Amino acid sequence: MPLLKKKNTKLISWEHFNYNFGGKYSPRWWGRRVAARISDVVVVLSKADYEAWKADVKHTECLKQIYNFPCFDLESLKFDADCRTVLAVGRLEEQKGFDYLLDIWKLVESDEELTNWKLQIVGSGSLEQKLHEKEKTLGLDRVQWLPFTEHIEENYKNASIYVMTSRFEGFALVLLEAKAFGLPIVSFDIRNGPNKIVSNGVDGYIVPPFDISMFAEKLKVLIKDDKLRAHFTEDSQRNMYQFSKNKIVANWVQLLEELTE
Repeated sequence: MPLLKKKNTKLISWEHFNYNFGGKYSPRWWGRRVAARISDVVVVLSKADYEAWKADVKHTECLKQIYNFPCFDLESLKFDADCRTVLAVGRLEEQKGFDYLLDIWKLVESDEELTNWKLQIVGSGSLEQKLHEKEKTLGLDRVQWLPFTEHIEENYKNASIYVMTSRFEGFALVLLEAKAFGLPIVSFDIRNGPNKIVSNGVDGYIVPPFDISMFAEKLKVLIKDDKLRAHFTEDSQRNMYQFSKNKIVANWVQLLEELTE
């Protein structure tokens, strides 16, 4: 990279992790900060990370915040009251908090009014066996496990509600994907993303981090109320323009033009 600087090549450090990822003073922590200091611009994914990086970047004019955009175009909104699937997508790793989700689903399955609903988890990872063991210990019988697929849009199309129980995220892109398909969302209010994507009480619910009981209650409210789910579906795409492909690409084009002036 120093050689590139001598050739007057512009360097962009594009951050895909949240500010605190990896732990302070770890090799990754130092590497990210070295990259930031020798780059002409640092691009971060969220407004929260923009504020956090201010202290680490000498000149704030070289710090930019640009969202990622979902891989899918906005779908025509369709509400199906007969659909009875709660969907979660992600790697089966500690970060994604599927252990929390199984505890939450235990509370849902325990409700005798909700015997016709299932939880569908799509993903693969190192915790697969451990999670299956926890499912068995909890006595769950309405959890469907599916491996990672490149055709995840079919799962979104055939779901009623999307849930996210991550411990942390760089940027919660899956929530944008869920909103593109009109799915009401229940998510923990973790740093970086959910409360910027989901409008609490409008197109989903944001729950204090790791509050299992409250998460289950909000999920059950949505499951039991067809009219509320339909209303949330109707409102799910109203704030999507700021995350649209056209707007994000335009932000990148503007940045590149500024660097080459």
